[in-house]
Amino acid sequence: MKMNMAKLTLVIIAVLALAVQSAFTQLQNGGGAGAVTLQCSGAGAPPVNQDRGLPGKRGIKGERGEKGDSQSRNGEEEQQQEERKFKKQLGFIRRELTSGQSMTQLLQKELNATQHTVETLARMFEDYRSKSEFELHELTRRLGELEAASSGQNSGNSTGDVRKIRSCKDVLRNGNSRDGIYRIQPSDSLPPFNVNCRFSGNTAITAIGHDTESKTEVPVCGPPKCYQKIINYEATMPQMRALIDNLGSCRQYVKYDCYGSMMFGDLDAGWQAWNGVMRHYWGGADGREGYCACGVEGNCDDSSRNCNCDKNDAVWREDSGYLDQQNDLPVATLYFADTDQWNEMGHHTVGQLECIEQVEQV
Repeated sequence: MKMNMAKLTLVIIAVLALAVQSAFTQLQNGGGAGAVTLQCSGAGAPPVNQDRGLPGKRGIKGERGEKGDSQSRNGEEEQQQEERKFKKQLGFIRRELTSGQSMTQLLQKELNATQHTVETLARMFEDYRSKSEFELHELTRRLGELEAASSGQNSGNSTGDVRKIRSCKDVLRNGNSRDGIYRIQPSDSLPPFNVNCRFSGNTAITAIGHDTESKTEVPVCGPPKCYQKIINYEATMPQMRALIDNLGSCRQYVKYDCYGSMMFGDLDAGWQAWNGVMRHYWGGADGREGYCACGVEGNCDDSSRNCNCDKNDAVWREDSGYLDQQNDLPVATLYFADTDQWNEMGHHTVGQLECIEQVEQV
């Protein structure tokens, strides 16, 4: 009996030693103190619930771990909802911005159209005023001729005509051949005005200046005739027309320097005569519509075109010459276009209105 008890004692001691060795091994492998589990089937120890995770650890299956995953999912859903709201607001702002830009462009177009209308009305008013003054001048002149005819007087030999300076020719006739500014009066029904007189031998040139004599760049402009330049002369339109009607030998120099900018190929350019009529011929063309000087002479840079500038290439070219159609002079307004690209440019030059006369005896 004592031998059996001794054997039983040795077995229990051996089992306990194995359990202690197993626990020590777990500690060495990184298990915490709370992770030590002694399983001793012989000691009647209660079984451990392996499905229950360690308390306070997220991501391990357990009550608190499952709660942590749920909170994480809820946070991600809230973040996604906020992102959706932000994207929706951003889309709304973009739509409003696009709408605002469209409205700005529309208002700009309306402003441009209104400005063009105002300029057109102003030009029409000026043309109407000039025509009215000229018609009044013509009526007064004809009335004077009728009165002179009825009284048997020759107005051309009257004392009043002898005293008045009608043009620079009369200045030269009076023995004055020095270039300068003189006062003339082509018509008795209109006030006198200043002109530039230039003399060369027996030739007298009566010239009237304006504000567009220097070389002027055409600004950025695309559609036909989108650029216009109204010319302001040093005399009124009726005064100039009276001079032209009396002499009948007037002209005006015009020039267009072009770099990829057309003239009359697409009717991009043109000019308005004194009476408001739009013209599409250039200096040296003898009044032929759609022509420049080279087109009349047959020596344009492009033989299929009537103007050098209508070649429309990246080379500086020019069309120039004198306008001499008496019924159209002087030039009232210039029109140009086709300068809206980086390789398109143009410059215009307009000379003084010149009337040339020869003096028989000085």
